[in-house]
Amino acid sequence: MKMTKLFDKSIDKMCLVCRHGTMALEDEVICARYGIVHPTSCCRKFEYDPISRIPPKPVPLNSAGFTKEDFTLKGGEEKDNE
Repeated sequence: MKMTKLFDKSIDKMCLVCRHGTMALEDEVICARYGIVHPTSCCRKFEYDPISRIPPKPVPLNSAGFTKEDFTLKGGEEKDNE
Protein backbone atom coordinates (compact mmCIF):
# COMPACT_ATOMS: atom_id res chain seq x y z
CA MET A 1 0.00 0.00 0.00
CA LYS A 2 1.46 3.34 -1.08
CA MET A 3 1.57 6.10 1.53
CA THR A 4 -0.01 9.41 0.63
CA LYS A 5 1.67 12.81 0.93
CA LEU A 6 -0.27 13.38 4.17
CA PHE A 7 1.89 10.83 6.02
CA ASP A 8 4.97 10.89 3.79
CA LYS A 9 8.38 10.97 5.51
CA SER A 10 9.61 13.69 3.14
CA ILE A 11 7.31 16.41 4.51
CA ASP A 12 9.15 19.73 4.87
CA LYS A 13 9.91 20.34 8.53
CA MET A 14 8.39 23.62 9.70
CA CYS A 15 6.69 24.88 12.83
CA LEU A 16 3.45 25.37 10.92
CA VAL A 17 2.80 21.59 10.89
CA CYS A 18 4.54 20.67 14.14
CA ARG A 19 2.79 19.03 17.08
CA HIS A 20 4.22 21.66 19.43
CA GLY A 21 3.13 24.68 17.37
CA THR A 22 -0.18 26.53 17.28
CA MET A 23 -1.01 29.15 14.66
CA ALA A 24 -1.38 32.55 16.35
CA LEU A 25 -1.57 35.08 13.53
CA GLU A 26 -0.92 34.89 9.81
CA ASP A 27 2.86 35.13 10.26
CA GLU A 28 3.37 33.72 13.76
CA VAL A 29 3.29 30.31 15.43
CA ILE A 30 3.27 29.82 19.19
CA CYS A 31 5.64 26.98 20.03
CA ALA A 32 5.19 25.17 23.34
CA ARG A 33 8.98 24.99 23.67
CA TYR A 34 10.34 28.22 22.13
CA GLY A 35 7.51 30.77 22.26
CA ILE A 36 6.64 32.88 19.21
CA VAL A 37 8.43 31.67 16.06
CA HIS A 38 8.17 32.04 12.28
CA PRO A 39 5.88 29.42 10.61
CA THR A 40 8.64 28.11 8.31
CA SER A 41 11.28 27.72 11.02
CA CYS A 42 12.08 24.35 12.60
CA CYS A 43 13.96 22.90 15.56
CA ARG A 44 15.25 19.49 16.69
CA LYS A 45 12.00 18.72 18.55
CA PHE A 46 9.90 18.73 15.36
CA GLU A 47 7.06 16.18 15.34
CA TYR A 48 4.75 16.15 12.32
CA ASP A 49 1.04 16.67 13.05
CA PRO A 50 -1.15 15.89 10.01
CA ILE A 51 -4.13 17.63 11.63
CA SER A 52 -2.26 20.97 11.55
CA ARG A 53 -1.61 20.73 7.82
CA ILE A 54 -3.60 23.16 5.66
CA PRO A 55 -4.25 21.55 2.25
CA PRO A 56 -3.90 23.68 -0.88
CA LYS A 57 -7.09 25.12 -2.36
CA PRO A 58 -8.44 23.16 -5.37
CA VAL A 59 -8.27 24.77 -8.79
CA PRO A 60 -11.73 25.92 -9.93
CA LEU A 61 -12.97 24.14 -13.04
CA ASN A 62 -13.92 27.38 -14.77
CA SER A 63 -10.32 28.59 -14.85
CA ALA A 64 -9.14 25.37 -16.51
CA GLY A 65 -10.88 26.27 -19.79
CA PHE A 66 -13.33 23.36 -19.90
CA THR A 67 -16.42 23.57 -22.09
CA LYS A 68 -19.75 21.73 -21.87
CA GLU A 69 -18.59 19.39 -24.67
CA ASP A 70 -15.72 18.17 -22.48
CA PHE A 71 -18.26 16.52 -20.17
CA THR A 72 -20.36 14.72 -22.81
CA LEU A 73 -19.89 11.17 -24.03
CA LYS A 74 -18.92 10.68 -27.66
CA GLY A 75 -19.46 7.67 -29.90
CA GLY A 76 -22.86 6.68 -28.52
CA GLU A 77 -24.84 8.53 -31.15
CA GLU A 78 -28.25 7.10 -31.94
CA LYS A 79 -28.92 5.97 -35.51
CA ASP A 80 -32.20 6.65 -37.25
CA ASN A 81 -34.00 3.45 -38.32
CA GLU A 82 -35.40 4.59 -41.68
